[in-house]
Amino acid sequence: MITRSVTRGDRLAADADAYVVADLAQVSIEFPVYARDLAFVAEGKPVVVAGADGRQAEGRVTYVGPALDPATGAARVVASLENKDGGWHPGDFASGTLEADAQPADLMVPEEAVQTLEGRTVVFVPVPEGFERRPVTVGRTDGRNAEVLSGLKPGEAVASVNAFILKAEAGKDEAGHED
Repeated sequence: MITRSVTRGDRLAADADAYVVADLAQVSIEFPVYARDLAFVAEGKPVVVAGADGRQAEGRVTYVGPALDPATGAARVVASLENKDGGWHPGDFASGTLEADAQPADLMVPEEAVQTLEGRTVVFVPVPEGFERRPVTVGRTDGRNAEVLSGLKPGEAVASVNAFILKAEAGKDEAGHED
């Protein structure tokens, strides 16, 4: 039983619900997926769900909404997960991670290598005098790596660890050259 709307002695209207009963051995999780990521979501794909208390469970996508919510720019996606122990409750807050299929990319760099300097996206490339900033165009990211669409050649090294220090130094140099 999920809810009980009456107590002993109450009068019920003909269309009133006295009780709401549900089988919670399997629950549905609803979450938004933004338009740029929808191509990677499909029914049957696995999703890892993490509850606010740290528990985790794996489920499967059962529905991908066909329309975007104009307020959020996201589609409604529903996943189902087993709940035999009853640990997940309707209304629980959770986050989910969908694993997308691998997508080919010609050139990837660690995300920490990509910096924004003077409104431009750059990486720092080692040269004999130190490092030079190189403007790049970045494509997709996976939380660890960024696809480089232009501005860098395959095989070129980039600074990734502590690249933010190079950015700070470059910013100081620019400030020192102003008239």
